[in-house]
Amino acid sequence: MTCPRCQMDGKLKKRPFGEQAIAALVVWGELDQRLVDQPICEDCYEELRETLIERESEIPNAAQTVGQAS
Repeated sequence: MTCPRCQMDGKLKKRPFGEQAIAALVVWGELDQRLVDQPICEDCYEELRETLIERESEIPNAAQTVGQAS
């Protein structure tokens, strides 16, 4: 199957990101809102996971930004 994030063929799987992590990834432009509940490939998962680890201290602020926009 084709990954909706990177358009590469591979095995897709729904990934276990929490709400704050997803909100941060969307705010940072790392994950398109329409892909939130879509399965992604292992490479994209690892890339997003690394981004979350690198920017861990920014997650609460990013999640708060989403909450204020609602």
